[in-house]
Amino acid sequence: MPSKSVLVLGYSGTMGRRVVRLLREYLPEVVIVGASRTINPTISPNSNANHNEVITLETRKIDHQDEQSVREGLHDIDFLIHAAGPFNHSPSKLIKACVESNVHYIDISESLDFIQSVKTELEHYPNCLPTFVSGCSTVPGLVATLAKEFEHCTGIGNIQVLLNMGSRNPVTLGLLFSLLRPIGLPIAQESKQTIDQDIDQDQDQDQEKEWYREFMLFKHLDDKIRQYANYPIPFEKSISIGSNQIPISFSVGFDRKYINYSLYLMSYLTSQLSDKKLIFLCKCLLPFSGLAKLFGGEAGHLSLVARDENKNLLAQIEIKAEKDGLDIPALTAVWALQAINYSEKLTAQGEKKTTISGFKGLEDIVHPDHLIDDLKNIGYTVLTKDIS
Repeated sequence: MPSKSVLVLGYSGTMGRRVVRLLREYLPEVVIVGASRTINPTISPNSNANHNEVITLETRKIDHQDEQSVREGLHDIDFLIHAAGPFNHSPSKLIKACVESNVHYIDISESLDFIQSVKTELEHYPNCLPTFVSGCSTVPGLVATLAKEFEHCTGIGNIQVLLNMGSRNPVTLGLLFSLLRPIGLPIAQESKQTIDQDIDQDQDQDQEKEWYREFMLFKHLDDKIRQYANYPIPFEKSISIGSNQIPISFSVGFDRKYINYSLYLMSYLTSQLSDKKLIFLCKCLLPFSGLAKLFGGEAGHLSLVARDENKNLLAQIEIKAEKDGLDIPALTAVWALQAINYSEKLTAQGEKKTTISGFKGLEDIVHPDHLIDDLKNIGYTVLTKDIS
């Protein structure tokens, strides 16, 4: 079969550079093409000194909000990986162009609104041939896939997800905007999340029902204790585990409490700003984000905890990244591409009747054991606890 070609939209950004580097490592046979509003044929994979190789690749100038620009940019392309955050724009032109050009689509969005927009847009194309995998990031993609490890548990009442980030990781405009946008906003009554209390809880009973206002401490399987606050998760109130829909909650925090409290105070301002004004604020804050690196660490944690209706622990799975934590959301996009590409090979060889097509979640096309083995092989720590 001829070599496949992959267009990485936002290839020169923090996440796009990681996607490019990981594609080269995992799929050296594919042709990688970079795309952005401004082009530079030479990029450094990321700011981490462990990955200092300079990459030269073909580039195309594409504005994802210009339909003609997108259509022309997809010429001779098999896969599109959308890594150009923040994901506060309409995906309609990208989706339409991918359907018409028969190009598989993958994005690393963590925005429920954006993911739903992709799904809604595809309703106009019920018989489309390409595969569309939205939300290929830590949440919802990786979380939804790892949660399938809990299918053996009986009596699950809720799933608790905790994401703690190392403060020395790179900060970009897209990442900062995505982090700040929901904090301080009211929690809709019908989607209110409940945070379990494993060790201690620093919240007042009369605390306002708003995001990032309820703090707690959580002890991880490596005995590290980290602080978290309530945060919206890009799931529609619940997560699929087997044939059941299980309520899910999400908490986010940093490895240094002063960052968490700074975000808490900032939430009173950011919740009053429009997207345009918040982006302007993020641009002003970016030069100061490097100060956090002077006092923080690189290690991050992702924990999924299954509990029964009485909040008793049933099972837990935890990923710890001592470094390169931002590689994980980029890896999910690579895993999705691998799965689609493998399905096409089997179909071409006559081993499968049909290939993957239409809207899919990462959990629909990738097995959790594959992800866990891969994470272990590249140096991440995966810990589990099973009570059931």
